[in-house]
Amino acid sequence: MKQKGQRKLPFFYHWKLSRKLLLLFFGIGILPITVIFGITLYRMVQKSSQMQLYTMDKNFDRIVAIGGGTVIDIAKAVAVAAPEDKVDDLYDHVSELEKRHPLIIVPTTCGTGSEVTNISVMNRVSKGVKMGLASDAMLADKAVLITNLLDSMPYQVFATSSIDAMVHSAESFLSPNGCSISRLFSSEALKLILTCWDKVVKEGGEEAWKRYAAEFLEASNWAGLGFGYAG
Repeated sequence: MKQKGQRKLPFFYHWKLSRKLLLLFFGIGILPITVIFGITLYRMVQKSSQMQLYTMDKNFDRIVAIGGGTVIDIAKAVAVAAPEDKVDDLYDHVSELEKRHPLIIVPTTCGTGSEVTNISVMNRVSKGVKMGLASDAMLADKAVLITNLLDSMPYQVFATSSIDAMVHSAESFLSPNGCSISRLFSSEALKLILTCWDKVVKEGGEEAWKRYAAEFLEASNWAGLGFGYAG
């Protein structure tokens, strides 16, 4: 039962995640939670005013994002948004952004490694384009990797996600702004991705990749770290 004055947690997550996962994180009735479904997040970024409408009357202790790229990107934006901010305001005042809510990210794909980067990509309706927003204020306070959350990911999504991780690794390794740390993470990510791809192809079948889900998730995380260090 919610106690007087107790604040809610905005809980951003992919719509296919089960109720059991919510109970695993928060127990039954221990913490009040505001659940924002993936489709709601998508609609939020279609109109910049929706960001303002969502944050202006909320009082959060922390933000928990469980999902893929869109879920994580919007949660990052909400973590730094003031009550009166619209999406365009974040881009216009990027140098002034500061974290307003602790952010916990749990990825459900093995792609961009967004859980450890400071970048959010959103739709700027006023400009008619999707643009990246980069600020250290959007870095997660905690990133949690749970291999089982990849179980329901379709083969096609796995394929595009792992290719994303491979491309990010290559980009950070070759970046003129790279350093020894970025090259270390990116090269290890590339090795792990290519090794697991080889095993998946040899074993055959669209489900073969799931035996290496932990490795792909780890490689995605390394790719994100390499990408972040390379700038």
